[in-house]
Amino acid sequence: MKTIKIQDAIKGMILAKDVKNNYGQVLLQKGTELSEENIKSLMNRNIAKVVVEEKNDLKEFTREDIEKTKEIYRAVVEQRFINPHSDSMTEALFNAVLELTAVRVLSGGTWTKTE
Repeated sequence: MKTIKIQDAIKGMILAKDVKNNYGQVLLQKGTELSEENIKSLMNRNIAKVVVEEKNDLKEFTREDIEKTKEIYRAVVEQRFINPHSDSMTEALFNAVLELTAVRVLSGGTWTKTE
């Protein structure tokens, strides 16, 4: 889990702790998936920070999600290799980098196709 500024919150993030106002009232419960509406609501209530879950584990993503993301970024990763399929070691490295790229993207990491 990590604490982030409410301005950095993104739709789909999961709260790792209850969000309470200055009076101790629970505004959003732990486990709530943030929507654009509740992010705006928290900003309007002057909530400065929230604690969200981090997605660092492959188990948090379905294999289907990872494979779809790998296909989207395959060409980008291939550009980083002279010949990604030249031998078994290079191909294994290429596949590992492609897998990590997919997980990074799914985790909300910053990655652009021109990076």
